[in-house]
Amino acid sequence: MKKAPSPENGEILPGAGARAVAESNRKMAIVVNEKQNFCTASADFLSQIVQVKPVIIAVLLNILLTLSLWIGVYKTQTDTQSVAFYLLDSRGDFTTGVDLYDGFLNGIMCIAALAVLSFVMLGFALYDFQMVVKVWLTLSCLLVNYVTSAFIFNDTIKVFGVDKYGELIAILLAFVYGTVGSMVFFTSYFPPIFHQFYVICNCSMVSVFYLRVFPNQTTWFVLAGVVGWDLFAVLSPLGPLRKVTEKASDYSEQILRLLTFDAKTVQEPHIACDDDETSEIEYDKSSNSSDESNDEVMEEGGRTAKDALQDSEMTRLGMGDFVFYSLLVGKAAAGGSFLATFNALIGVVVGLIITLTSLPDYEEFESIPALPISICLGLGLYFGTLPHEKFNMSFWRMLVNSTNLGLIVFAFLILFRFFGPRRLIPMKMTE
Repeated sequence: MKKAPSPENGEILPGAGARAVAESNRKMAIVVNEKQNFCTASADFLSQIVQVKPVIIAVLLNILLTLSLWIGVYKTQTDTQSVAFYLLDSRGDFTTGVDLYDGFLNGIMCIAALAVLSFVMLGFALYDFQMVVKVWLTLSCLLVNYVTSAFIFNDTIKVFGVDKYGELIAILLAFVYGTVGSMVFFTSYFPPIFHQFYVICNCSMVSVFYLRVFPNQTTWFVLAGVVGWDLFAVLSPLGPLRKVTEKASDYSEQILRLLTFDAKTVQEPHIACDDDETSEIEYDKSSNSSDESNDEVMEEGGRTAKDALQDSEMTRLGMGDFVFYSLLVGKAAAGGSFLATFNALIGVVVGLIITLTSLPDYEEFESIPALPISICLGLGLYFGTLPHEKFNMSFWRMLVNSTNLGLIVFAFLILFRFFGPRRLIPMKMTE
């Protein structure tokens, strides 16, 4: 009689080979599936990173220009003569006597003023006072183009020791800057690159203005308060910014030029995942007119602001977001800690990347708040770094005394941004 195979003797049972092959195939399928999932996730992540690149570069340029003015021209010093009369300041008579209390109360007043202005603007929009809204935004733009720029030019000229005819030169520069800027904002004769340039510069000047005006601790409380306000204004059903967005169909696309920074993309990367080859990145080169696409200005007469906001090939970031990003990093720089300032900058950038790559997935919101994550990360990294600061502060003092370094770096980045190699892809809309 033939003995049955036994596993104890190292013999293979009937069907065991087939089961082993099936198990091997199952494991191979799992590995292949994981590889495909990894490739898909990598492609999505790469796409998102490339999508936010133009906005990230613009934010960095804005912050760098703000630091150049704030450090090189104003030496990170506030102007006691420019402090608003309604703000508490321990250097004056209107104060509680404690900087921390002054800053807290000032923060509440500033956020309250922001809320009042937002709801007033909402009221004008809801009741179809379109002319009032347009005049309001137009005057705000002209004020920055001509008046704020004149003060910045005048103070910069003084730093370089030009006393004779300094004010006249500043007025002429402001006139040229403001006139060109007005044509950029109110006409369609200039390519988008000019609008991007003016948004960066104007937001930097407004940031420096607030850095000069806000008393000692006020900026920190304003930044903390604006996080909560941004969440309410954008996400709440009663939020003014959300309500205004719903009325965007009543306005032309042109009005967005006074409110947002726009970035358009034209190329899409693809990751090829083959079993026999390593993954490689391929860029769609079917569009040979990418430069022309970047330079074209949308001139569709029937296109409304709501249509523009829903354009999946555009990313829009509010000008106020630029201002508060620069305000945070500028205030961090006033503390004199290079490492803490750098970490605040990193927090802002990382927070913006998270915002632009993650939050757009929530399609129930037409716009998303761009401030909370960036401001919270920036504040957290800044105050988390201060107790562990180890750097020699002589480097930071050298940077403060160098009025030209920041401007030179800013000019280099401008040239690299606009004339260097660019690979852009379509990106989702966000604000």
